[in-house]
Amino acid sequence: MTPLGFRPDESTLHCPIVGQCINHPSTIDLSRLFGPSEANAPLPAHSHIIDTITGNWWELKVVGVKDLTTWNEVVAGKSLATVRSLQAADPNAVHITADNDTNTYLFFEVQR
Repeated sequence: MTPLGFRPDESTLHCPIVGQCINHPSTIDLSRLFGPSEANAPLPAHSHIIDTITGNWWELKVVGVKDLTTWNEVVAGKSLATVRSLQAADPNAVHITADNDTNTYLFFEVQR
């Protein structure tokens, strides 16, 4: 979950410092989305939605959130179901984008 064009409260971000998040690359190639000048962009501040509890390689998909109200709905819902509901209610992606595929994988072990 990546805020686009605004900065949410730091307490709602899992990785609040641009380019510095444990077990993440410091940059990401965003040229497919935003053009060649974004081929080596600093990894933006973001949060995660985890859809399965397991230790393994996780395929990274980026969902852009375009306003604070929608961000706060995601934070309150804390689930992929909330994200899917918001995406379905916004077919023109005015407030939240569809999933954007990446070639990035992260290794995490999630424990309850």
